[in-house]
Amino acid sequence: MNHLALRSRVAMPGCVLALALLCAPSWGQTPLSPEERLEAIRHSLLQAAMEGPMQVRATSWIDAQGVLRDSSSFQSGMQVRGVKVLSYSRDAQGKPTADMRWLAGASQAGTAPNLATRTAAKGASACAAVGRERPFRHQIGIQVSTQGNWPVDEVPMVQAARELLLRDWQMASDASPVWRLTERSREAGSSYEKVLLASSADEIPWQANLRLSPAVASEAATPLKKFRPYWLAADPAPVLVQMDFSITARNQSKPVMQTSTVIALQPEQQRWAAPRVSEVTRELIEAQVQGWAQELMQQLACEPLRAEVIMTGKQEARINAGALAGVRVGDEWLLADAKRLPRQVLEPGATGQTVLARVQAVSAHHAELQLLAGPSDSVALQWRAWSADPTK
Repeated sequence: MNHLALRSRVAMPGCVLALALLCAPSWGQTPLSPEERLEAIRHSLLQAAMEGPMQVRATSWIDAQGVLRDSSSFQSGMQVRGVKVLSYSRDAQGKPTADMRWLAGASQAGTAPNLATRTAAKGASACAAVGRERPFRHQIGIQVSTQGNWPVDEVPMVQAARELLLRDWQMASDASPVWRLTERSREAGSSYEKVLLASSADEIPWQANLRLSPAVASEAATPLKKFRPYWLAADPAPVLVQMDFSITARNQSKPVMQTSTVIALQPEQQRWAAPRVSEVTRELIEAQVQGWAQELMQQLACEPLRAEVIMTGKQEARINAGALAGVRVGDEWLLADAKRLPRQVLEPGATGQTVLARVQAVSAHHAELQLLAGPSDSVALQWRAWSADPTK
């Protein structure tokens, strides 16, 4: 009997331990709800803001009743250009957490770079690699316009150059892993024309303008015509065109890229037809577009996708990024007021004004989102949208 009692007492702790393990909550296996995923992102936002530089402003005054009043505000020096959610999980206490990577700007002068800035510096060199697989691509709407007074006989040459420019830009877009191009409608003069001629390409994040205007011939080139023998037929005079190219983010005034050049459109001699652009000129235009496209790739390679809210509803919203940008049905996005986040992330209630949404439908330039968690009635136009999907 004593041996049996001893065996029972030894076996009991093992049974209790096994029962405890079986009954323990499996937090790591429980999927997070949309509210929990949003809570995890908000917590990660606060943690990143606490690691970076912070500005504290305190104001004190005496009111009309003679009572001393004070007010304090906190501003984060963190300059977040983008965010990427790597994974969701739970900690030992079962609280939701998000493993996030921040794409931050340079730190302020006189301050040491924080963890987010150092991580961004390493990522900047990596993202510049050509041919790297990107989850998203920048959408650019381009408009090629002609300005100035052109002679009647030069108009066909200018229109042919415009078509060549659009063709070469489209070829560069198809080969780029960084951006996609869409032709925009011409600029409208009146409010009625803006409504009538508006297209979805006018709302995409990047707007490019290529303007063609007459260029003045240099003084050094004109005397050379005097040395041509009179019995030789003169070649058709080239059409000098100034091309001004710029690209600007939507709702911004300062271009991120601005350049110009002058190109000579050499026509081919035609007996009974309108002049055509020569093969040499075609090659010059193609080389110029390739040079601009390479510069544009370097400018946008390290930029995160810019997406904004352009339409709101009770439980839905629309952003100006669609299938051409790589957005898919089922992707999750974080919506927030870019004027408050991340600089005012430490202010009371700042993180509460963030919303988690899921893509329900996608078109070429737009995505329809269903609001999953957060104050849906606070979503406003021009709110920024950041991808919150770990699969991206």
